[in-house]
Amino acid sequence: MSFAENLKQARKDKGMSQEELAEMLSVSRQAVGKWEAGQGYPEAEKLIELARKLSLSLDWLFFGQSGEKEKDRSERQIITIYSKDAIVNCMKVRMTRLYMFSRRKNKPNYALYGVDRHDTFWGECNTIPGLYATREDAEKEMREVTRAIKANKSSYDIKYAL
Repeated sequence: MSFAENLKQARKDKGMSQEELAEMLSVSRQAVGKWEAGQGYPEAEKLIELARKLSLSLDWLFFGQSGEKEKDRSERQIITIYSKDAIVNCMKVRMTRLYMFSRRKNKPNYALYGVDRHDTFWGECNTIPGLYATREDAEKEMREVTRAIKANKSSYDIKYAL
């Protein structure tokens, strides 16, 4: 399926009209109509907002459930993590202690790593979606992301990062 078909299906699955989706994204109904007719795409910021508001991954919007990428994605339970600084696709998360700031208040002392695949020569590929002042915040975030992955959620918004 195409982006246009996937967007239309996602909107209908959420029980929304084109007008409601347009209002949610602060665009015109005609813009949503053009996207669903395959006559254009939203700008990058609107794509990200669209994925967040509909709780979908950008992969799903562009490649759909029937594509080979989505089949592989569902088998590996990949989630898209959104933070103010990054968008990370990952299969699992890990936490590590950062020693460079020596436990200063409101400075990052812990990092959450999103592990996105195992198939590289050097091992796992890691990306940091969040930095945390306390171990408790990092552990709480890690538990919530893990819970979202197990629940087959397609996206998660970082809540406790600095």
